[in-house]
Amino acid sequence: MKNLKISIKLLIAFGSILIMTLALGITALVSIQTMDNIANKFAEESIPSINYLWTARRAIQATEKMALETTVVMTEEELKSVEASMLEERGSLDKALQDLLAVAPQFKPQVDSIQQELVNVTNYRKQILEEAYKFTSEGNARAYDIYKNQYHDSFERARLALVDLTRDVDNQIDTEYNQAQRTKMIAVVITISIFVISIVVILIFVNALTRQIVTPVQALERASTLVSQGDLEAEINYTADDEIGLLAGSIRTLVDTLKNIINDVDYLLDQMAAGDFTVHTRAEQYYVGSFNSILLSMRRLKSRLSDTLQQIDNAADQVNSGGGQVSSGAQALAQGATEQASSVQELAATIKEISMKIEATADHAKTAKSENLQSHELIQVCSNHMDELMNAMGAINDKSKEIGKVIKTIEDIAFQTNILALNAAVEAARAGSAGKGFAVVADEVRNLATKSQEASKSSAALIEETVKAVEEGSKLSDETEKALQDVVESAKKILDAVSLISDATEEQSYAVSQVTTGIDQISSVVQTNSATAEESAAASEELSGQANILKSLVGQFQITR
Repeated sequence: MKNLKISIKLLIAFGSILIMTLALGITALVSIQTMDNIANKFAEESIPSINYLWTARRAIQATEKMALETTVVMTEEELKSVEASMLEERGSLDKALQDLLAVAPQFKPQVDSIQQELVNVTNYRKQILEEAYKFTSEGNARAYDIYKNQYHDSFERARLALVDLTRDVDNQIDTEYNQAQRTKMIAVVITISIFVISIVVILIFVNALTRQIVTPVQALERASTLVSQGDLEAEINYTADDEIGLLAGSIRTLVDTLKNIINDVDYLLDQMAAGDFTVHTRAEQYYVGSFNSILLSMRRLKSRLSDTLQQIDNAADQVNSGGGQVSSGAQALAQGATEQASSVQELAATIKEISMKIEATADHAKTAKSENLQSHELIQVCSNHMDELMNAMGAINDKSKEIGKVIKTIEDIAFQTNILALNAAVEAARAGSAGKGFAVVADEVRNLATKSQEASKSSAALIEETVKAVEEGSKLSDETEKALQDVVESAKKILDAVSLISDATEEQSYAVSQVTTGIDQISSVVQTNSATAEESAAASEELSGQANILKSLVGQFQITR
């Protein structure tokens, strides 16, 4: 899991939590549906069946009592009233049995047996009434004899059948109740098991995400802090194929590249400061992308300075040679005005050539200044790329905030689950005692939704800490950008130094032009006064000495020939 992308890690973690939540929800729904079916069956079948049976038993008891009353001598009006009551109770009995079959058709064999026995009871009841309507003592005696020997036995069989049927219904109710209890226990065990498994899975993922996200980010933060403080020897040991591993690899590469480039630039500048312009880079492979412009600028700087010094060396040779010629001409001029004037003219020509060389040197100094300015612009481009890196860090920060939105969605799901559990508890309360088990399940679902919401909030807090760590990384990149700006300022200082060299060269060119004018004047004076030839000879000797000094100074540098 270490090498998976962060988005996949979070998807697996929260997907597992969602699956566990769905499992709990499905288990609760199935349990609720099962309990609802049992409650419906109890309310629609078992309770009405008991009510109908007790109605039938009351009616059959009433008919027996009334049948016994008919055996007593009474008036015709009283007998008809008792007969009507018997028929009414018999109707109530028959209706109770029919209603029982409507809600519990599985008891039809028992009901058929009772109704068959009631047919016999009806026949005996008619015989009793026939004797009672005679309104004689003999008729009542025969009616009582039918009641005692025939009606009562048949009635007792019907009554006992009703009692047995009542016992069967009671047994069915006990069975349904036991089944409901077992269902409740199974639902509770499954719910608790899934809940425990969910807690274990959440703890595992929290621990894994902490070790694989927070710990590496903290290590990168410490290493970046050291780098921002100028310690390029900071070690970044974290390796993985996820985003953090790629970021660690990029930082390692960046630190290694900066360290090698800085060391190489320091080496090149030290060697050039020591006068060695034949030096070559020792880490060319690190000058890639925008860093390549630094190497190219260093090479152009070295080449321009080397060419300039080469030209100064050549000019010194020519000045030295011209000084010798001036010296020879001045000595010859002392021997003869004509030869002296000719030598002065040659010296004037030589000085003019020197002036042209110095002007060329000034042009090269301007070119070096232009190239150094271009180098400064390339370093500025490098700084712009660093700004793009800062934008990339901002994009990473935005993605982390989107993860926070995913956490908010999970919190909303937990909240909706809590609302559903509350509604279920209300419905269970309305169901009364029959919904007590359902209320327990609803309460457990609500507790689970609350804990899921708390876990989502904890995950959101962890993601918020990750966002803060990315923001710290952005601050470190800002400090790196500031360091690059320091490099830009250093390059600007070099540009200023080359500008000073260019200005000095222009001033030298102007001074040499003035010397040319002076030589022309000397030539004019030599033609008029031979005494000035000795002064010219002395001046030419001094010029030759200065040329030797200039050549010895240039000789201190190792340049490409």
